Amino acid sequence: MKKSLVENKPIFATRKLQNTDDLIKQNLTILPELQDLIPPLTADEFEQLRANIKQYGCRDSLKVWLTTQGKVDGTDDDTLINVLVDGHNRHAICRAESISFTIQLIDFPGLPEVRVWMVDNQIGRRNLTREQMSYLIGSKYNALKQTFFESSPVNPTSRKRTNLAIQLGREHNIDARSVRNEGTVAVGVDKLGATLKKDYLAGKTTFRKGELMTLGQDQSIPDASIDSEDAFWKLMRHETSSILPNQIEDTPSAQVAAPSTPLGKSGKTTRQQVVAVEQVASTPAVATQSIATQLRQVADDFEKGSLTRQALMSYLQELITQVNQ
Repeated sequence: MKKSLVENKPIFATRKLQNTDDLIKQNLTILPELQDLIPPLTADEFEQLRANIKQYGCRDSLKVWLTTQGKVDGTDDDTLINVLVDGHNRHAICRAESISFTIQLIDFPGLPEVRVWMVDNQIGRRNLTREQMSYLIGSKYNALKQTFFESSPVNPTSRKRTNLAIQLGREHNIDARSVRNEGTVAVGVDKLGATLKKDYLAGKTTFRKGELMTLGQDQSIPDASIDSEDAFWKLMRHETSSILPNQIEDTPSAQVAAPSTPLGKSGKTTRQQVVAVEQVASTPAVATQSIATQLRQVADDFEKGSLTRQALMSYLQELITQVNQ
């Protein structure tokens, strides 16, 4: 049996006093950061859930964290609040259709542990898209880092981060490097506005993990601030302009300028350089579909570790030449 990374297990307790239950149900707190953590249902899935609840009732209890405002926002406020941690869709349907539901209380030390539990609960419950699984694993890694390292009396070391990534990787059958990458991607996804984030997790957008990793590494961009694909790509062009200068023009004759320093030696990460070339190849001014496809394939190969650094450098230089022809 795999050992959980979270030692403090949630404690379930069934409420016995009906009047207490009713009071809690009437005063549930919905935290957007927790509600948005879980990939949304599709319209069809939501309507199927609504039909099931209308026909059979809400059979599963909603999970509630009875805590204080201070534990949520890091203050000394000891006001009791009832935070919904599981059942957001069921709660919305039951309220809209005037259908009764039951609750079950769970105790957590803090928000990071709530996030980890929510991720594990969703991974075990639903068929997830590749983007959703990536986001959930990354969010779990980031929450665990916060849990382990903020409570540590010493500064976190690279070795501790590596060990954490290894343990989490074993849970999900991926390597430690992929876990860390998923964490960066999840940070990038959280910078998308609500609708754009929903579209990405549903596989309806044109951008990929590489661009989201670049986004996740930029600490100057606030969460939920990118509200359209157009805004996203404008930001990406700005982010990569120092890698391939003057590469994007509004005229059909535009060409890709070779970098002033060899690829891999410009101070930027190799993955950022792959993103830059992909972005150039995807613009109408220069791209042929075959070159764009090749670039996406080589980016995937490099991320998976099936392409060496030397081979990647050579391949990118060759593709830049092709784009300029």
